[in-house]
Amino acid sequence: MKTVKIKIDDARNLAISALTNHDISTDEANTIATVYIEAELRGKKSHGLQLLPPFIERFPASDIKIITESKNKFFVDGGCK
Repeated sequence: MKTVKIKIDDARNLAISALTNHDISTDEANTIATVYIEAELRGKKSHGLQLLPPFIERFPASDIKIITESKNKFFVDGGCK
């Protein structure tokens, strides 16, 4: 697998764009992107941006609800049935 390096702000904007293009609100997209970027920055790539495509595929935007949010976590009802 090829490694690609991009600036943090570019990665965040790319994630937000991908999420909002799938009808996720800008606020929710920003929160989700921030969580994935923070995981990458902490070296937890297994919890980072690689999860974005499956997240978008699995959770229809109309069913996603952020239940609670704090500084270091958020709880999402993804609407999986």
